[in-house]
Amino acid sequence: MEENVKRPKRVWLIFIWFVLGGVASFYQIYRISSGNVELPPGVEQPSGILYYLQAVGFQFLAMVAATLMFLRLSINCWVFSFMLGASIISMLFTLLSGGVPEQQTTTVIVGMLFSLGIYALITWYSFILLASGYYKDTHNKSSQQDASEAGASA
Repeated sequence: MEENVKRPKRVWLIFIWFVLGGVASFYQIYRISSGNVELPPGVEQPSGILYYLQAVGFQFLAMVAATLMFLRLSINCWVFSFMLGASIISMLFTLLSGGVPEQQTTTVIVGMLFSLGIYALITWYSFILLASGYYKDTHNKSSQQDASEAGASA
């Protein structure tokens, strides 16, 4: 892909979704941490380093991955893959540790599976972009290789 080619609409959508979602999540985490939000019955005030790694770290990583995709850097494929694996572990930990109130278990599980499906699709799409030569670092290598193969066959 050349430098002046427009980004696919899906890349714009992913970028905007993760950046706006990350900002909104950071604001919500701040409000919960400062006690400005009334939590539903059965939900305890989150605390501990693991909660903040899940909440802040994952949102920050998602914003970085989306930005890397927007900037056409292929490393985002591996960042999205890491996020997918980390979200699976995080979801299992949350469910097995009893971090979900019993009256909300079904809703939370459906939400977790839906978000996991979205992350899987975005990870798959980032690898599709890698195969198509969308990223700057892979496009230059494939273009040079194609040119050298064309020169050798002539």
